[in-house]
Amino acid sequence: MILARQAFANLAWQQRVEQQYGYVSYDVARLTGPQLFADMVLEAGSCTRDIRSDFSGRIMIIPEETAPIVRNVHTGYKTPSSHWTVRQLAEPLFEPIRESSSSRDVRFHNLFQAEFRSARARIRSEIERLSLES
Repeated sequence: MILARQAFANLAWQQRVEQQYGYVSYDVARLTGPQLFADMVLEAGSCTRDIRSDFSGRIMIIPEETAPIVRNVHTGYKTPSSHWTVRQLAEPLFEPIRESSSSRDVRFHNLFQAEFRSARARIRSEIERLSLES
C-alpha cells in the first residue's frame, strides 16, 4: 500500500508540473516501477537484495534465478520509437488539461444547482427553528 500511495503521489506531482511547465523530464521506472520499489524497500547502496529493517518480515524477495520468470516473452511493443524508455525522453506523460468552454445549458444547470442548495439550506434552518420553538 505504501508503494502504491507513493506511485500515485509521484504521478500527481508529475501531472501538476507538466500542467504548469509543459514537458518535464521523468523516469517511469522511478515514478511507478522497479526503481521506486528499490528506493523505498531496499537498503540504500545495497547491491544485493537487502530489505530495509522497517520492511523486514513483511516482504520476501524471491531470487529471479529460482523463480518461474521468463523475460522478453512479449516484445511486440518494443519498436524503437514506441517503447516507454524512448517516449519518456521527449513526450509528456500526461495530456494537457483543456479548459472546456461551458455551454449555456451547463451554466444554467450550475446556477440552478446553486439556487436549489441555497433554498434547501434556508428551508432546513426554518424547520429547525420551528422545531426548537415547539
